[in-house]
Amino acid sequence: MSYARCVNEDPTAPQAKPPPTFSDFLEKLLLKIVIFGVILLAAFLALMTYLARTQPQNPVTPSSSPAPPTTVATAEPAITGVQLTIDFGDGSQLRFPNLPHSPGMSVVDAMNLTKGLKRPLTFESKGTGDMMLITSIGDLANEGGGTSARNWQYRINDKPGTVSAAIAKLNPGDRVLWVFKPYTPGSP
Repeated sequence: MSYARCVNEDPTAPQAKPPPTFSDFLEKLLLKIVIFGVILLAAFLALMTYLARTQPQNPVTPSSSPAPPTTVATAEPAITGVQLTIDFGDGSQLRFPNLPHSPGMSVVDAMNLTKGLKRPLTFESKGTGDMMLITSIGDLANEGGGTSARNWQYRINDKPGTVSAAIAKLNPGDRVLWVFKPYTPGSP
């Protein structure tokens, strides 16, 4: 007796998958390696960012000595001339930021240098040498004596002038300030 095998094949039934090939295996393995690499790179970058934000910029270890102090350059260039500022006492000022310095130069010499500029400083004086007195600058004249009288007073590098402006000597980089105000002994 022989048995015949009757196969009812249903075309809608799921078909059996062919066994995976070696190239299928390599594709899946390569995909997993790439994904793992991307995740590892992202974690590394996140760690470096964290460390950069939390670590001091120049750590000093116990075995190293501190670095010597460094000089920080400023934005302003070195001034080799003389600065001259006129403060009219009403909030307005006239500035000459870098008048050329010469050896033996006085405050009045610096004021006279402005005469060669487009907008020179105008001033008047009386007397000469150690007896010279500035009597007016611009359109403001000294008001004379009294506690409320305003008069022209000069300062060199924030220190009040103690001699006539005609003999007060200047050095390169000095700052001269003329202020129109009442005289107050010991005031800045």
